[in-house]
Amino acid sequence: TVGDTIWDYRGLGETHHIGRIVLDAENPNTVWVASLGHLYSQNKERGIFKTSDGGKSWRQTLAINDSTGCIDVLQDPNHKNILYAAAWQRNRRAWNFQESGRGSGIYKSEDDGESWKLVTGSASGFPTGDGVGRIGLAATNTDHDGRPYTVIFASLDNQFRRDKKTEDTSKLTKNMLRDMSG
Repeated sequence: TVGDTIWDYRGLGETHHIGRIVLDAENPNTVWVASLGHLYSQNKERGIFKTSDGGKSWRQTLAINDSTGCIDVLQDPNHKNILYAAAWQRNRRAWNFQESGRGSGIYKSEDDGESWKLVTGSASGFPTGDGVGRIGLAATNTDHDGRPYTVIFASLDNQFRRDKKTEDTSKLTKNMLRDMSG
């Protein structure tokens, strides 16, 4: 209890880290949870979980693998049955933190979070592969020719390494000075 607020445990204990909770504005008993999972080990309790009974029971509706969880979930402001989820593959150890992986991407559900499809495949134009890190999501509704129109924004922690360009040896550079002999 905090002040006049009473907190009840509603499950999902093994999810450990929650990125975001979305309550259905029309039905507060329907809730979606983006779960990142255990911090230092793999586990199956990662992804998107949904309840339709106020947290008495939960179903995992999006699971990618035991090292990819979901860090963000949002409901389309114009279409309440459409949701977007940001998956983040990461592996943390006391001695290392791998902040990206092929499991990272954005998923879309058109049936109230019951089933999900990856929308950031190779043909989407969004980065894919081992360097895709944490993704943050935001949505706005706008008007397009008199019809509501949703714009999804994604912020990506890009872990791809840049290719080193060959240095032009015809001009003196600061890197050349580092290796210059006396």
